[in-house]
Parts: sequence; C-alpha cells; structure tokens
Amino acid sequence: MILRSSTSLSRFFPYVVCIAILFLFWYSTRCEICEEEDSICIPAFLNNFHQDFDTQIRQQIVYDVTKMLDYHVSPYQEIVVYDSEFFGKILVIDEEIMITERDETHYHEMIAHVPLNYMPDAKKVLIVGGGDGGTLGQVLAHPNIESATLVDIDEMVIRMSQKHFPKIAKSFSHPKARVLFEDGAKFVAREKMQAHGEGLYDVVIVDSTDFNRALTLFTADFYSNCKAILKEGGIFVINVESPSYSLNVVASSSQKLHPLFRNTHYFQVSIPTYLSGHYLFCMMSDEIHPYRSSIDWTKYQSKHITTHYYSPDVHYASFAIPNFVRKVIFSDPPHVQDINLTVS
Repeated sequence: MILRSSTSLSRFFPYVVCIAILFLFWYSTRCEICEEEDSICIPAFLNNFHQDFDTQIRQQIVYDVTKMLDYHVSPYQEIVVYDSEFFGKILVIDEEIMITERDETHYHEMIAHVPLNYMPDAKKVLIVGGGDGGTLGQVLAHPNIESATLVDIDEMVIRMSQKHFPKIAKSFSHPKARVLFEDGAKFVAREKMQAHGEGLYDVVIVDSTDFNRALTLFTADFYSNCKAILKEGGIFVINVESPSYSLNVVASSSQKLHPLFRNTHYFQVSIPTYLSGHYLFCMMSDEIHPYRSSIDWTKYQSKHITTHYYSPDVHYASFAIPNFVRKVIFSDPPHVQDINLTVS
C-alpha cells in the first residue's frame, strides 16, 4: 500500500521540478525589470513589443522594452504604454506605434507649423484625433491662436497620455484648448450643418489612426465636410502614410482630395519609429500654395517657438517629394524655383 503510493507520487516528481524551475526563473527575472509600483511586470524573456506582421511588405519590427506601464481596452481600441531605454515611453494603439518620446516632435511639429506659418494671424484651429496632445501643443505655441478645438472619440487615450506623457499632454489644460470626446466625422458633419455656408476654422488638421473606427476620417465625404467648415483661404491638413511602403494609399488619397481644392500638395517627414521611417502629410487650400505663397519668417521668429525638427529650410525641403511619389499623385508638385521669399 505504501509502496504503491510512493510510486504514484514519483510519477509527478518531474512535473513538480519543472514547475519549481520555471517559478524560480520567473521570480529571478521579474525583479530586474519591475521596480515601479504602477508598472506591469514583463519577464526578461518576454521584454519586447512587436508590431503586427505586415503581410504586404513581409516585415515585423521588434522593440526591446523594459516595462509595460499601462494597458487598457477601451470601447474602441486596445491602448498600451511601454517604457524603453532608447525610445523612452511608447504609446501603442491596436499594436501600432502612435508616438515615442524620442521622435514625436518630428510628426507634431510638421503637421502643425507647416500650415500655420502660411497663416500667421490664424485664430481658430480644429484638430480631429490627436489624443496624445502633441499636435494641440504645437498649435497653441502660436500666440495668435485664440481657440483650438480637439475632437477625439476615445477619452481613454487622452487620460493615458496625461498620465504617462505629461509634458506632451499638458496642452489639454491650456485655457485656449477645447477638448471634446466624440466621433470626429459626426462632429464635422454637424459643424457643417450649423455653419450655414460660413467658414468656422482657419486650419483643420486630421491627426488620426487610419484603421478600425477611424476609417470614416479618410473618406471623400469627410474631406468635403472639412472643406465646408474652412474659412476663405483656410488650410486643411491630413496625415497620409508611408509612400515607400504604401504608395497605393497615397494615390488613393490624391484621387479623393485633388478634386476638392485648387492646391493639393504632399510634404514629407522622417519618423524613424514609423514603418519605413518615411511619412507623408497632405496640405490643401484654394489659395495657399506651398512655394508661391509667401511666409513671414520674421513674424514666425518673433513667436519664439522652440522646435526640435522643424525649421524654415526643412519646411521648404519637405515639399520636394521623390519622383516615384510624383508619378502617382494627381496634382502638379511644387518646384523649388517657385519659392516666394518676399514678405507681403
């Protein structure tokens, strides 16, 4: 009887040993990585974040991270914040990188300062998306702005940004900021109805993801509604995609936007943590041309805006897009010889 019991127990001995070894390994590694009370532990053998495998380009990028600082699933999307030694904090939505502390200024400075420097006396700006607060902060760096309205469908993105990216998200508490939590496409459609044909905003900026619930922000109807709420001579700016990896998206956007505005022009930016590192925005206006319209750079300098990426030289150079992009867009790209350096 006792012998049979010992034999029976001995059958489980290897499993017990394996479990004990795994526990000791996990316990020894978790303390190295998780030192903050509010962070979520990532064992050393799992301390990486990888974006979804892109089936078109056959590529997947892996980031070495030290902590998962926060994780939430909102009614709209999965939101995660990681920490890393090189990139700093990383905001990820549905497994796609939105911003890193290392290079967020590249994106936010370009999407804001490029259009606003053509309109040095702009008063009202609308931002659709932009839940991290970066674009809003760059817009409000222009003292002439009297009101900046930001519409984002997901309040959780803003709350997590305020918690983990306070330097960027401090813009939400600016007295000139108006923050609304609702569907951006529906908001713009309602503004169009209430405007009765009169423009409401000097500049409209779309700073949004381009998947899931945000797909309504990339339709011809939405673009048309955005134009309808622009003041005369206003500027409309959207984020597009990587021309190096998603040229078809660039071509599709050009097909939708070109019929709406007299001037539809793409400008580029280097964002190392986005796929390919090569990214495009599109600026549209019936009156403003990227090279033929003059910019009062003296007035810009008088605003004392500190930038990490943006400069007058980068501004003009960003519109010099590569030939392979020129071939798929419907508008005539600007030419360097057309740059107007006079101040009106």
